[in-house]
Amino acid sequence: PVDAATYVTCDFSQDDFLDRLVAEGFSIDTPALFIWEGVIPYLDEASIRSTLRRIATGCHPQSILVFDYIMKKMAQGIQLGQEDAAVRSLVDNLGEPLRFGLNDPTPLMFDEGFHQVRTVSFDEIALSKTGHYNRALRFRFQGMVIGSRATPLCVAARWENNS
Repeated sequence: PVDAATYVTCDFSQDDFLDRLVAEGFSIDTPALFIWEGVIPYLDEASIRSTLRRIATGCHPQSILVFDYIMKKMAQGIQLGQEDAAVRSLVDNLGEPLRFGLNDPTPLMFDEGFHQVRTVSFDEIALSKTGHYNRALRFRFQGMVIGSRATPLCVAARWENNS
């Protein structure tokens, strides 16, 4: 239900998002699932690293983070196909320029304290959801990441116990 959520505003470049969550009743002592969708392409690298570090070091070790990312070439606007260039131009014109992309999130995640990282390309997601691999699919510049500080056994045990 919409009214079950608590909305907390945050400027990741200036605010400590975890302090803001705690002020609204969030418990850092309980495992949490963070879904950080549609955010990091619009932030600078320092803000991204700071946020990742706060989750890894300030939250329960079995907390899980899921986020999407775009490839470096999309963020930098280089060597783009016509459709990708149009998407990039659209978000620029909306006042939300793309600032950050990466081709492999694993080193970034490790640097900021995540010991378990799984990345999934858009192609893998499309194949698992549609049952085919269609080269004409759009938005091929995206991927998803799931990460945790915990060992796989801790994460698995947590989900098995809560099922």
